[in-house]
Amino acid sequence: MPLKGKELVKAIQTELNRIGCPTGTPDGVAGKKTQNALRGYRNSGGPNWARGFSQKLLEQLQGEDPKKCNVTASKSSKKKSRSKSNPLRKIKKIFKIN
Repeated sequence: MPLKGKELVKAIQTELNRIGCPTGTPDGVAGKKTQNALRGYRNSGGPNWARGFSQKLLEQLQGEDPKKCNVTASKSSKKKSRSKSNPLRKIKKIFKIN
């Protein structure tokens, strides 16, 4: 029986983690980490159609070898989020103030 909703997303997260595309703890929520993992999967040779969460994607992931993805959580995304949440840091950077 095909999975739906959060159960489907959770199963996809589990498979993405298994093949080395980190989503964090599978929780059934398609958040930023899950979206980044899915993008990493596509960039590591996964099919271009792998954009949404479907039974077809789950089956594709289940057929993949472990460590297909060679993706790690990027530090640059953390830096970006810090600069967005701290406007003073942005001003200091623009005016080259330490």
